[in-house]
Amino acid sequence: MCQRLGDDQTAGCAEDQDLPSRRLLSTRVSAFLDYLKEAFPMGTPDELAAYIGG
Repeated sequence: MCQRLGDDQTAGCAEDQDLPSRRLLSTRVSAFLDYLKEAFPMGTPDELAAYIGG
């Protein structure tokens, strides 16, 4: 599993290993993943908790 660091850096894996190839995903799934990446840029539990009000 990849560990996200600040400024879109990752430790322990290549960036292209985070998600399957975009060619294999439907347009809706790709759009949803883009939305999640924008909404939660760091991908931390704290970001999700703040979003749901926790």
